[in-house]
Amino acid sequence: MTYTTFLSNREKLQNAVSLNIIKKTGSSIIDLIDKGKEKFNNFRRKLPKDLIIETTLDQSTIIRRDVEQLVHDGILTIILVTTILFLFVGLKEAFVAGLAVPLVFCATFGLMLLTGITLNFLSLFSLILSLGCSWMTPL
Repeated sequence: MTYTTFLSNREKLQNAVSLNIIKKTGSSIIDLIDKGKEKFNNFRRKLPKDLIIETTLDQSTIIRRDVEQLVHDGILTIILVTTILFLFVGLKEAFVAGLAVPLVFCATFGLMLLTGITLNFLSLFSLILSLGCSWMTPL
């Protein structure tokens, strides 16, 4: 917890308290923030009503947006790869490659769940690399 000053509405400096929550390695930041918000909302009821409370940095919104974009891009990738392979190589190869994409995703996330590996930049890069290799195999 840090005691500092805060410039409110560009009027004057006010005393402030900032609380930083840092996740442990291997834990989920989404779960941490959801549980933290729930506990903080329970604690907020005990505080005076005129106390101003602001969230300054919430990484869970960024991560949720990135995961939604990843799902959207994955579906679009399946459609584009299958269509292009169908046009240039043939139906059989397009079907095999089109099935490889969802199978790689399912197998990867299943193994990650079993082994306790979390979704991070390294695991996403590994997924993309294995996906690229699986597309090259039918060709």
